[in-house]
Amino acid sequence: MLNFKKPHTWVAVFVVAVIVIVAANFLTNQKTVEGKDSISDTTNTQIENAEVESTEVPVADNAIDEKTKQSILDWAQAFAKRDGDKIVEMATKDAQKTLENENLLQTGKQDGKTFHSFGWSSPWPGAVNNTSLPPYMLYSTDVKNQTADILYYAEVSDPHVTMWKETIHYAWENEKFQVTEEALKIYDSITSGKEFDIAYLGGFHDTLMDYTANGLGEAANENAGRSDGYDPEHEYNLYDAIEAAHYFLNIPNDETKVRMNVVPTQNKKRVVIRITFLTDGEQRIIEMVQSWGENGIWVPQNHLDSETDTAEILKKADGNASSDVSSTEEKTTEVPTGME
Repeated sequence: MLNFKKPHTWVAVFVVAVIVIVAANFLTNQKTVEGKDSISDTTNTQIENAEVESTEVPVADNAIDEKTKQSILDWAQAFAKRDGDKIVEMATKDAQKTLENENLLQTGKQDGKTFHSFGWSSPWPGAVNNTSLPPYMLYSTDVKNQTADILYYAEVSDPHVTMWKETIHYAWENEKFQVTEEALKIYDSITSGKEFDIAYLGGFHDTLMDYTANGLGEAANENAGRSDGYDPEHEYNLYDAIEAAHYFLNIPNDETKVRMNVVPTQNKKRVVIRITFLTDGEQRIIEMVQSWGENGIWVPQNHLDSETDTAEILKKADGNASSDVSSTEEKTTEVPTGME
């Protein structure tokens, strides 16, 4: 009897143990599944939130609706054309007041009629532009905050081009586009990499900064040969690539703020220059060309923005310590000129 009952006891114990193990595994697996679902739900929520948030980040002009974009360009065109009546039509009273304080907008009367004049005498966008190149470009837009940045190529008859950036705030009032705020920044003394990037976002080629195509380079080359010098202050020798870079790129010739040195190349008609902005430590690479013969002036042609090309050029420059320019005498001896 004892031998018969004993197996039942062990069997019962064994069965209970199996049940406990199975139950434990089931509960553990259930938690694991719930954990995965929880992680998945969290991830999906984060993606959905990221997608929602991404629409709130300032966006490029290709995301703006065409009607608003065209209205911004209409404003830029009116600005460049000095169309005071159009500016008043598109600006709120507050924005008009700002323009008046900047001495850009003037209101008067003639023969009993109110008229609006706009702009300064010189420099001005497209003032001496004889090409089909527009004197402005849409730099950026922020749909959420309803702002836009416009770059203007302001010219003077020297000839010389200075970059301006106008920031406008806009709104649609009764289905009418209105500029509500306006601010203008003039980049006539660039001392940082950030300022350089803003001013020359569009590069030089096929813009009004391209002195080989804007009709200004020829006049500059002719003026440089005059006995009284070229620029109004007679500060720059445009037959020297570095001095020409300072002048044409609106970078002060002040070595406490900016330094330039030539990167050696085999091309005698092109000079590669490294610009170091001491205010922020940023470096930029540009090319200068001698488009009017070996006795002609140097003008900027390319803003090298390729990381690979820039890295290779800087490597060559860093390997040649003698290329560093620290004085006017060194600039003259190291930079190819058309007067040799």
